[in-house]
Amino acid sequence: MKKYSLLSLSLLLFSVTMPAHAAFFMTEDELTVVIPLNDDTYAAGGMVSMQETVDGDLYLAGGEVAMKANVDEDLTLVGGDITVGETVGDDARIAGGKIIITSDVGDDLIVLGGEVTVSESSTIGGDVYVLGGDIVLDGTIEGDLYVRAGSVKVSGTIGGNVDIRADSLRFSAEVGGNSILSSKDLHISNTAQFQQDVHYWQPQGQYYFAGASVQGKAEYDESLSFQAMDDLKKGAAQVFAAGVMAIAGYALLSASLVILLLILLTKTYFTDAAKRLQRAPGVSFWYGLLYIIVTPFIAFFFLLSVIGIPIALFIGVLYVFSMVFARAFTAILLTKWLQIHYDKKWNTGIFYVLSVGMYLLIRIVDLIPFIGHLLSLIVTLMMFGSVGYTEYQKFKKVR
Repeated sequence: MKKYSLLSLSLLLFSVTMPAHAAFFMTEDELTVVIPLNDDTYAAGGMVSMQETVDGDLYLAGGEVAMKANVDEDLTLVGGDITVGETVGDDARIAGGKIIITSDVGDDLIVLGGEVTVSESSTIGGDVYVLGGDIVLDGTIEGDLYVRAGSVKVSGTIGGNVDIRADSLRFSAEVGGNSILSSKDLHISNTAQFQQDVHYWQPQGQYYFAGASVQGKAEYDESLSFQAMDDLKKGAAQVFAAGVMAIAGYALLSASLVILLLILLTKTYFTDAAKRLQRAPGVSFWYGLLYIIVTPFIAFFFLLSVIGIPIALFIGVLYVFSMVFARAFTAILLTKWLQIHYDKKWNTGIFYVLSVGMYLLIRIVDLIPFIGHLLSLIVTLMMFGSVGYTEYQKFKKVR
């Protein structure tokens, strides 16, 4: 199993070092953890299987992830197909394509996903926040429940308040607090129980609760309508579009200037990174994903001490800079990759023009819904990974 100090790798991207910190860092295309980990853990892989307990926080990224062991503290997880089958001791923050949770979560659960299922065997000790496509919630939630989704099915028990707004809603749960239910297709089962007030909206107006038990008031609320939300979204979209139009020219000018400065100030840096990308694109992708996830936590770690605040601010500013001009970095790297791959002898002027053209191409591809966003994200993560690895190797030579 390959283990690398990703903490150093992230910081070295900005030429910053930090003292050793007891934690585990690992990445592999197929990663299986079969030994207990007694501290915070950062891991990434194509297929990831956690089979032993993590005695600390776990930060994990993977294509297909199976959690088959307990996490004693927080879980932060990003992936494609995700299954959480064992207990999370504290908060769980999960984002993925398909997410299945069959275990307990000690405190809050925050989920962003295409398909999300919380099984009947699960108990969530805190609040639950879900944003997604198709949502099925069958477990016990001791706190509040907030959902924004396309299709939602809720059963089980919610101890606190409920706020669900979805295109389609099937509700048969027991609720201890107040409830807000808004849907274009609302169905409340005869087995549903509301211990306090219910405020709802559906296009048809008043809802006949039939056999459902409502201990408080059941009130139709027009302010919860999807039309009101659509109007708000439309207004926000118009403001956003105007803002984008205003800054588009400035953004291109800024990116062009950054590209020029990077080309002039670096010698073999992007050449080495492009060669690394050519040799190991997959590993570069996972390193880049870890960089995106880990670096903010490093900055937060330094904020915990007074003497670390300047370092935290420095890391934070450079991290934001790297995010803002990520496309510019990616454009230079891809242009250099093309130059090496096709063995071209471009002078600095031609290379600069082609890099700006590559930047514009990346921006255009990014406008394509989903596929364009995905491609842009993949190449950007590969850029961060290959650049970070290159900087790490240079640092080792200096040492």
